[in-house]
Amino acid sequence: MKPLMNKEQLAAALGVEVSWVRDAITARILPITWVGRHARFDEDDVAEWLAEHKERPAAAPVLGIFGAKPAPPTPSRPPAAPKPPAGPIKPHPPAGPRGRAAA
Repeated sequence: MKPLMNKEQLAAALGVEVSWVRDAITARILPITWVGRHARFDEDDVAEWLAEHKERPAAAPVLGIFGAKPAPPTPSRPPAAPKPPAGPIKPHPPAGPRGRAAA
């Protein structure tokens, strides 16, 4: 029987923070073997889980990985200049009890 990994060993094997493993345990994302109240991980189960969760694009082309990068799209018109304020700028009244108008 192969020894089971604890969360620190699994985090090191996956190259992630231990906090990610803790969150994955809470969310029940990873295959967990419970030894009493301790979460342990079987290397074969984790390898199978990784294989199932590997992302492989089906038909979407991936640009920029092989060869030259594609040219960025050119804008059809130049960017608009910022608009001025829609009226006169009024200063804010001072804050606090002295800034209130007498009734």
